[in-house]
This record gives sequence, structure tokens and C-alpha cells, in this order.
Amino acid sequence: MLKTGSAFTYHGNGDGNKGPKAEGIYVYDNIFDGAVNSWGNSMGDAIIVNNTFLGAANVGSDMGKQVFVNNIAHSGGAGTVRSHNIYTALNWAQNQEHKWSLAEGEIDWSKKDRSELFVDFAKGDYRLKAGCAAIDAGVDPTRYLPVALFPDYDFSKDIEGNPRAVNGKWSIGACGRGGRQDR
Repeated sequence: MLKTGSAFTYHGNGDGNKGPKAEGIYVYDNIFDGAVNSWGNSMGDAIIVNNTFLGAANVGSDMGKQVFVNNIAHSGGAGTVRSHNIYTALNWAQNQEHKWSLAEGEIDWSKKDRSELFVDFAKGDYRLKAGCAAIDAGVDPTRYLPVALFPDYDFSKDIEGNPRAVNGKWSIGACGRGGRQDR
């Protein structure tokens, strides 16, 4: 788990499209305890899949290809490809006034207690609670993942080494159903 005020923030050098871009960023199977920010036009492609963001996931949509799939996010989340996420809060731009709406398979959990999703939120056990909305609510994201670049990494397992999909159904977030009992 990354405990941070901000992770993977990249602003570039301030000269728009002329400067270097952060390209080919894959953020997969993480738990972020704090805000995660990326914005500006100095960031290229970013693939953000199966993560749990306990703080905001402020991912700009004005950059390169942004894939935001199968995440639990406490507000934020944008992308040129966005689906099957759960939002435990919504930010200032997540409303009809800003032409934002839920994408395919997404769930607005902002009016519910997010602790209902996890085994023991107060004690930092972010495994999915049996029967919660995140179980079997995801989509197979392997088409977005760098499987060929990392042939020894098992993308079919969750952050704790458990099978990500059960009977072909993927769960949302970093931890699938079950998991370690030692937290």
C-alpha cells in the first residue's frame, strides 16, 4: 500500500506539447492511501486498472490514451476508456453540468458507506467483503495490460496472489474476494 499525499504526479516542463511526455505508464493492482494526481498535457498514455484509491484518483482526460477500468476510487477517475469502476465519492467535475456521467458498468457509491465494500475498512483490511457490489462487477482488462512486456508476471492474480477472475467474472479493486487473513 502506498501511503502518500500524492502519487504519480507529472506536470512536465510547462511548455505544452513541446517538452518530454511521460509515456507508457501502467498502474495495476495497487492500494493508494492518499490522493493520486496526474494532469496537464505532458503525460501520454496511462493504463490504470484494478486499483483501490482511498483518496481521490485525479486522472486528467486531456492527455494521451487514458484507460481507467475496474478501480475503486474515492472521487476522480477519467479517461478516454473508462468502465466498471466504483466511485465512493464524486468530485466537483463529476456531474451533468460538466458533461460527466457513469460509464458502462460503473457504480456511484458516494451516498453509501464505503466501509460496506471492505472486510474491515477501519483497520485497513481492504479485501472485498463477501457479497459486496465490487465482486463479479468488473470486466476482463487484459487487453489493456502489458502481458507481452512482462511474461513472468501473472496478471490473472490479485494483489494478494489470489485468482482475479472466478468463473470468468472479474472483481473491481486491488483485492479480489478472499485473500490473506493476517491483516
